[in-house]
Amino acid sequence: MRIFFLAIFLSFSGSTIAQQTVRNWFGVTSFLGGNKYGHAWPPENIFIESNVRRHFVALEYLSPVENVFWFNRSPIGWGWEDSLHEYAKNNTINIITLVGGFPWQTMDGKIGSRMPINIDADPLDENSYYALSRLCYNLAARWGNNSKAKINNNELAKETKPASGLGLVKYIEILNEWDNTWSGSSIKFNAASYAVCLKVCYDAIKSADPSMGIVMGGISRMDIPLIEQVMQEWEKRYGTFPRDIIINYHRYLHDGLAGGKRTKGLIPESGPFGAFNQIHEMNNLKRDWAITEFGWDADSTSLQRTPILKEADGVTNMSAEKSKGNLIVRSALIYATASRCKMAVFYHIRNENNEGKGYLYASSGIFYRSGPDYYATEAYEPVKEFLDTVGDFELPATLISSKPPYQVLFKKGKKKVLATWNDTSAVTYIEQ
Repeated sequence: MRIFFLAIFLSFSGSTIAQQTVRNWFGVTSFLGGNKYGHAWPPENIFIESNVRRHFVALEYLSPVENVFWFNRSPIGWGWEDSLHEYAKNNTINIITLVGGFPWQTMDGKIGSRMPINIDADPLDENSYYALSRLCYNLAARWGNNSKAKINNNELAKETKPASGLGLVKYIEILNEWDNTWSGSSIKFNAASYAVCLKVCYDAIKSADPSMGIVMGGISRMDIPLIEQVMQEWEKRYGTFPRDIIINYHRYLHDGLAGGKRTKGLIPESGPFGAFNQIHEMNNLKRDWAITEFGWDADSTSLQRTPILKEADGVTNMSAEKSKGNLIVRSALIYATASRCKMAVFYHIRNENNEGKGYLYASSGIFYRSGPDYYATEAYEPVKEFLDTVGDFELPATLISSKPPYQVLFKKGKKKVLATWNDTSAVTYIEQ
C-alpha cells in the first residue's frame, strides 16, 4: 500500500484558492506525528524550504472507539496536535489525508486499506458513512478556522480537551487511493459509492468550517473517465458538482503504463503518459486539480527505479539519489505551468528504515533516518536548489519549450528566471 507529496497555495475562502508562489504550491507527503513521541516519523523542522505538507492520518487511530475521536494525541501516543502546532510555526499549509477504515466496524480485510463502513451496509446509503461524517465534522471544527463551530464533548476522547477554530489545517483529503486494488475490503468503492461518501463528508466539513478546503481522495492512477463518473454520479443525486472540490490523482511514470510488463520508472517528459500530457488531459476537465503523489525509487531493484541522469559533463552518471531529486524538480517545473494545477506534492519525505530495498516506494524519499536522527540524501539538494531559486516566484510559470531543451520561465515582478534541461540532465537556472 502506498501512503504518501503535495503542494499548493491557497486563499482559504473555502472555494476559491488563490495560488501565489511555488513555495506555497509544492510540497511532500509525510506522516503526522513528529519524532518526539517514541516512533520514527520525521520531525517538523526538516524540509522547511517548502510550505506544503500532506499528512497521512489513519482512521483506525483517529477513532479506535465508535464515534469517539482523538485529536491532540492518538491512543498509541502520536502527538498529532502538538506536531501541527510545530508546523504552524513554520507557516506550513497542512493537508490531512484520511486513510483506511475504523477498527470497530465489521468490514473485512486489513484496516488500513478498506472502506470505512460496515460490511452489511449499503454503500449507496448516506447513513452508512455516519461515523466518517462525524469525524470530518470534528476534524474541520477543531483544526479549521471557525472558532464558533459547535463541539459535542461526548464525541471526544477524555484525553482531548474541547477546542474549535485552532487554524491548523487548510485541506482535508477524503480517503487516499479509494479506487486502488490494494483495498482490503471485499466490498470496494466505485464511482457511485464514492460520490455518496464524498457528499456526506463535504457537507459535514462545510457545516463545521465553510473555509476548509476539500480535496478528492487521490486516485491511484490518472483515470479521467473515473473522475468524470464520480462527478456525474454526484450530479444525478445532488445537483451541480461543487467548484471548490479539487480533483486529485497520482501518477508514477513507468514502462508498464502502456500495457506491458512494468520494470522501471520513466522520465517525467515521457509521452503519452508524461507530465505534459497529464496537464492537457486534466485541464480538459475545466476544473481545479492536483497531483498529490509522484516520484521514483533510488533502489535499483524497484519496479519504480529512477532513470539515471548525467552530470554536467554529459558523460558521468549521477547517483540514483541525485537523479531522483532532479526528476522530482523537472516534474514540478512542468506542473508549475498549469494554471489549474493547485498542488504538486511528491512522495515521500523519507526513505524507509530498510534503506528502501525490497518494495515499491520505499526509497522515494529525500531524507533517510539513522536512529532518532534524519539526514538529507543527495535527492534533497536539487529540490532545495529549485525552491531557493524560484520558491518565491509567481505561478503559473510560462512554458517556453516542451521539446529538448525544455524551458520554463518564472517571473517575480521585473525579475525573471529561466529553467532549462534535457532528457538526461539536471536543471540549470539563468536569471534574466
